[in-house]
Amino acid sequence: MRNNKFENKVEGLIKSFFNITPLPNESVRSMEVLKQATDRPILFTDAGSPYPTPTGQQKRTEFVLYCPDYGIDWRIECKSRKTISLIGEITIELNHVADIPEKRYCLVLSKVLDHEYVLNKIQQEIDLRQLNGRVWYGTKKQLKKLIKQQMK
Repeated sequence: MRNNKFENKVEGLIKSFFNITPLPNESVRSMEVLKQATDRPILFTDAGSPYPTPTGQQKRTEFVLYCPDYGIDWRIECKSRKTISLIGEITIELNHVADIPEKRYCLVLSKVLDHEYVLNKIQQEIDLRQLNGRVWYGTKKQLKKLIKQQMK
């Protein structure tokens, strides 16, 4: 169980689609080894990132969803705030998308962040870094649609 209610809801959504046993606290290297050794869906919780946070610690707030039958190899970051002042944090994280081994970086935004200003700023940053094929962003409801689409 995570400390963030929004992340718990996203994890529950993922588990509703796949028969998954979550694996907590894996490093980037161990995740890659485990992915190569299985053909089953895996959900890594508190997944280690390949880049340090501004304080020098390894970030561990992301999920990694791996479902080879559906071509899913996604790093999922949940963003929930009561205000829309999050663009700087997202910008810093987008600087490191090229460093992640997963095929797609997914930003799941709470309803508060599903705001035209925030969405436009995120898209500008994605365009600036030429990450349109690597980054997906949307709400939990849109993530549900994305998973269903990927499973077709």
